[in-house]
Formats: sequence, C-alpha cells, structure tokens
Amino acid sequence: MRHLDDLLYFLAVARSGSISGAADQLGVNHSTVSRRLAALEASGDTRLLDRTATGYNLTRQGQRLLSHAIAVEQHWQAINALLDEEGERLSGTLTLTLPPALAGRTMMSVLKRFQDTNPDLRLNLVVSNDLLSVTRQEVDIAIRATVKPAHHLVGRKLCDYHAACYVRRDLLPGPDRRLDWLGDGGEPPAPMADYALRQAAIIPSTTGRLAAVQSGMGAAELPCFLAAPLGELVRLPGHEPRRQGEIWLLYHPGYKQSRKIRAFASFFPDAFAAIRHTFEGL
Repeated sequence: MRHLDDLLYFLAVARSGSISGAADQLGVNHSTVSRRLAALEASGDTRLLDRTATGYNLTRQGQRLLSHAIAVEQHWQAINALLDEEGERLSGTLTLTLPPALAGRTMMSVLKRFQDTNPDLRLNLVVSNDLLSVTRQEVDIAIRATVKPAHHLVGRKLCDYHAACYVRRDLLPGPDRRLDWLGDGGEPPAPMADYALRQAAIIPSTTGRLAAVQSGMGAAELPCFLAAPLGELVRLPGHEPRRQGEIWLLYHPGYKQSRKIRAFASFFPDAFAAIRHTFEGL
C-alpha cells in the first residue's frame, strides 16, 4: 500500500541527492529514509533511484514519478493553504497529545505561552498514555517519552530524561537496608542490589508508582522531573540518575504545510529549552 509520506521521502532524496540530506530535511534518521524509500519501490516492484559514488540519481521510472510526486505535493500544499485561509491570526483547534507524566505544571506553563501568543487558536489537550495516531489524524502533534519514535513521523528530540530511585523521606532505610520495592514488572536497577528488597507491589504506571511512593508504600524508580520537585521524596543514597529515555515532539511529514502545526513546531522547541533542565533531571 502506498502512502503520501512515502512520496515525501522520495521527493526529499530526489531533491537532496542523498539519504543523509533527506534525513536532515525531514528531521528523521537515515534508516527511516532508506526504509520508506524501499517500501515505495517494493510497492511498485521497480527501482526509482540508483546509488552512485556521489549520491543518488533518478532512474527513468524515478524521473517519471518525480513530476507526479511534485504535483501531489503541490495539491497537498494547496489543500492546507485553503484550510488555513482564515486570516493571518491562527484560529481553529490544534489537538495535542502527551502522557500524564509530562502534563505537569511546568509543561503547561509553556503551552500557556503558546496559547497567549495565539488567542484565537484553541488547544485540545489529550492527556493520555494511549498511542493516539498522528497518521490517522486523531491528533495533530504528539509529545512523547520514547527511545524509538515511529518511523513514519518527523519532529525533533527535545531532551534526554533521567530516573532515580526515590522513597519518602521518613521511610529511608536503616542499617539493615530493608526496603519495600514498587516495581514496574521488570528487574530493579542494579544499584538496588545493595538493599534487602521486598517486592511490595507491581505498578506499571509511572504516575501510579509516584502516588504509591508518596503514600508510603515503598520505594520506586521514578523520572527525576516528577519526583525531585516533591519535598517529601528523597533519592536513595548511592543511586545516581540514569538515562531512561527521550522526549520528542512529533507530527506527520504531510502536515508541514499546516500553519497551525508549523507555528507550534517552530515555537515549542525554543520554549521547551528554558525548562529542559527540569525534565533532564540531572
């Protein structure tokens, strides 16, 4: 099955003459470009580009496809321009999804700045761990904590985030180092081998583990950006933060012509940079 975004990847390679140039243009990694190009060629059982010592050249079939792909791109741009013909000020609705763990006061302060800048644009915030589909237009933009963004999306890595083991201050273990452990179903981090752990509960949800630690049920590994601001929680001695994942801003490559998405994608990374240290947790 052919997809519009496969054509966009093809166009990027045709214009830049290289996989790396296309990857930089689209904001994805090299393997994603190669994979999408291979999928497009496989769907038509044909070669569209030949690799040379200096890059990629279009085959005869690739040259024929290029003009049609440009026409499709222009029509897509025209559709977005038509939908955006509501004046210079942005209006309508921008639907954004992010997980509950990221939807705290600090993140909301950045979203409020965007809202203040665009008062006629309504933000529809879907705060959920469900992987709502950008491709199926369930949402316009996704902010996700992940180490492997979906290959068909483009966007920008905002930062790494770190986690450490936290417990309520009044429940710090004594000399016997006994500790109730609240896990996510996996093995405890290596430094916890120094403690006499009792598996008190398995709580897959990050926000659920945070609430359990706050209630005094035990200790758990938590993102530093969630636990560190809470005065009643402390990091277990000898347990330094470890990199747990990445935070990404993601959207569909075909949406680049949407003024609303372009505006948010331009605003958010710079605004997030001011609070990046909070989420990195170092």
